[in-house]
Amino acid sequence: MPTRVLLTLGAAVTALLFIPSRAAACTCIRGIPVCETFWKTSAVFAGEVIDITPVPSTKEPQLALGRVVRFRVKQTFRGELPGEIDVRTGSGGGDCGYTFFKGTYYLVYAHLQSGQLATGICSRTQSLAQAGDDLAYFKIAYAPTEAGRIVGRVVRQFVKVDDPFLPLSGYTVTASDGKKEWKTSTGPDGRYELKAIPPGLYTVEVAVPAGESANRYHGRELIDPRGCIGADFYVTARAAPQR
Repeated sequence: MPTRVLLTLGAAVTALLFIPSRAAACTCIRGIPVCETFWKTSAVFAGEVIDITPVPSTKEPQLALGRVVRFRVKQTFRGELPGEIDVRTGSGGGDCGYTFFKGTYYLVYAHLQSGQLATGICSRTQSLAQAGDDLAYFKIAYAPTEAGRIVGRVVRQFVKVDDPFLPLSGYTVTASDGKKEWKTSTGPDGRYELKAIPPGLYTVEVAVPAGESANRYHGRELIDPRGCIGADFYVTARAAPQR
């Protein structure tokens, strides 16, 4: 039987990223930084895979995950976990399942799904040997701070999917909670950072010249002042009006 874990930290927004439509392949939101993902994930731990058990399909879509992976927990970074823990994931082939291998160590980001922990390829779950950036953040994650950050980059997106992104310098990024605004400009690498951001809900947008357009973020939440919000912008040329 899978181990059930009671965690007080919900991750509803994160969980939605792992549940694919039955009619479509898995689609992930990329580019979310560790300083945001960490605070929106129910459990984060390093552990060794000691068993992988296939699970029959269920009529409940939220539990239609094809494997239960048992881990021997090496170190817990978020949540309270026992020495061994079961985590559900898909079988692959478009269901967001992460491919684990027995005897290998992983850094696992797992969310609560119907009372059980689950993970997938849309999370930051990865081989522990490749998790250096995440592990470095964990060392400072719980350091006291009064306010968080909003970070990201602004790039030009071209028509072809395989074209490289072009960093855009000098673009103004604004965040607003409806009462106050924070502004900054992108650097030569297209990156920006808004500091001293208190927890709350924010609209984040970038100002673009006439003839261009970019995505915009509404209701992005900073949960903890020790965390951040990641917001990347992709600037494109507006289509010419049809005559």
